[in-house]
Amino acid sequence: MILGRVHTRVRKPATMSSEGSMRAKSVLTLAFLLAVATGAFAQGYQIPWYSMNSGGGPGTGSAWRVSGTAGQAIQEGGAGGQLGYWGFWVPETRCDVGVTWILSPLGEIQYHSLAVPVVRVRNSGTCRLPADVTFRLNDTLHVETIQLPGGLPFSDTLISFASWVVADTGTYFVRCSVYAAGDVNPANDTRSGIYHVTFSAPRWVRRSDMPSGPRSKRVKDGGAIAYCEESDSGLVYALKGNNTNEFYRYNILNDGWTSAESIPAIGYRSKKKLVKKGSALVQAGGRLYAAKGNNTYDWWSFNPAERNGSRWRLCAPVPGRKGLKEGVGSAAVTIAGVPYVYMLKGGGTSEFYRYNTLADTWEALAPAPIGGSGKGYKNGSCVTYDSDHDSIYVLKGSYNEFFAYSVQSNTWSSKQPLPRVSPPGTKNKKVKDGAGIAYHQNTVFALKGGNTCEFWKYPCSSHLWSPAEDIPPGPTLKRVRGGGSLLYVPSKGNLYATKGNNTLEFYMYWLSDSIMSLPSAKPGTQLAGSTPLTPQFSLAPNPLRTQTVVTYALTRPGRVSLKLFTISGQLARVVAQGYFPSGTYRTTVTRGSLPAGVYLVRLQTDEQTLSTKLVVQ
Repeated sequence: MILGRVHTRVRKPATMSSEGSMRAKSVLTLAFLLAVATGAFAQGYQIPWYSMNSGGGPGTGSAWRVSGTAGQAIQEGGAGGQLGYWGFWVPETRCDVGVTWILSPLGEIQYHSLAVPVVRVRNSGTCRLPADVTFRLNDTLHVETIQLPGGLPFSDTLISFASWVVADTGTYFVRCSVYAAGDVNPANDTRSGIYHVTFSAPRWVRRSDMPSGPRSKRVKDGGAIAYCEESDSGLVYALKGNNTNEFYRYNILNDGWTSAESIPAIGYRSKKKLVKKGSALVQAGGRLYAAKGNNTYDWWSFNPAERNGSRWRLCAPVPGRKGLKEGVGSAAVTIAGVPYVYMLKGGGTSEFYRYNTLADTWEALAPAPIGGSGKGYKNGSCVTYDSDHDSIYVLKGSYNEFFAYSVQSNTWSSKQPLPRVSPPGTKNKKVKDGAGIAYHQNTVFALKGGNTCEFWKYPCSSHLWSPAEDIPPGPTLKRVRGGGSLLYVPSKGNLYATKGNNTLEFYMYWLSDSIMSLPSAKPGTQLAGSTPLTPQFSLAPNPLRTQTVVTYALTRPGRVSLKLFTISGQLARVVAQGYFPSGTYRTTVTRGSLPAGVYLVRLQTDEQTLSTKLVVQ
């Protein structure tokens, strides 16, 4: 922008007076220029000089500097006393906004995971004008625009768009663009990328809920589970907690719960005490051993084989000055044919004991470490036994500290703490009520509890924690809290978990990497021709030769997606899709052109996602 112009017709000086007059005018003109430049500098302007010449317009001459400082222009422009057009430019208002990166979704992501679009934008200009940032999925499949009336900051800025659950496999195209009126550099306005949705069967599978019982209570503080291998089938036993004495057993083979004899209310001090915080349940030597917590010292044994009288028997009380409160953990270890139960007492202490099931006696062991926190063990503390290394692992609630105890030497060692931040890392989360750990094949698995769905694994060979597949939020959208627990079933090769948090939800976690392989399938999942996965979702006949009928029920109107996938995760057929009224539906699937093999039938509704295998012969 040219702010001023001085034009003087240069004449040959006739007299000394006229020459002096011209020099005086030159001095005044240069002084004026210097004053304007000084004022411009005072306002923070940078002053490129475009031209000082002997006749042409700005920028057309070649005898003078094209650009430079005011001082240079005055010094070099004084030669010969000639003046011409002059001009200087103030900094222009320049708008330049752009997209620098699409952070997600990109690359490989899992089917039924949560896609969260995040982009990075930048303002490289000199002004902040209203801007629109738009994210597109396959151009028209999903479009969202975020308006920024105040414009973009002059630095990299992350912008997140609405997330969605990935509901189908395949390759998707994503594009992000930013728009502002007057943008001088449209080349950086848009970025594009692709992501691939791959399919793998979820490791967490929801099983039948625990019964609500005569008092219609759900699982809360004091809930605990243990496994007992019996002659007819494997059973998971469960204390419901929540100030009840209810006791249940779960048959893994038929996914069914039944009531078991309630744990007695009257215990060691002849007072009625029901199960609350501080409970424990563990199997040792074919019997179950239980503590009710609730500030009691009670220690009970349960004999599943008893056929006459009560199966419960009161054993020697737990030692120590304090009753059992929060943070109790237990694990069974057999030494020289004698089944022992090792117990972390919790309740703010570091007391550690073991119980001889044959002699009905307790023995104090080396106290659990107080670690860097210098604190005892409270809410969320839990225990598991590593049979491969004859060690007991202890996770400390509230502090995430992790320790190993050598059964042989009665000594402790420190391990890497469980991380507080879960990727992508939004909040620090401590191990708290509902936490549980379990061991399988050189790996410790951990539910963090504390109103999270976080699930972690610790390979003992690497000594490093890493996140595993989170436990699903389920239809209640509740996370793991008081009453949550984790259990490894050695004869079945799976983990089982309760979520607690005033729910009845019960889950199984596949540990095998070949869960889609029929030879490795274990009880607790849908097998060809076996009992349906849930009463609301079944198919028959299975295997399919010419056709099969898929039956499912909707308890309320909603969206339905019923699809058939290959074992590699590719979509083979859309069986049904749309918005359906409540009711029971039967849909026929014909063989058609389906090659022989194993397929996965997946039913997704607004309330849940269910899947089962279909064999095509």
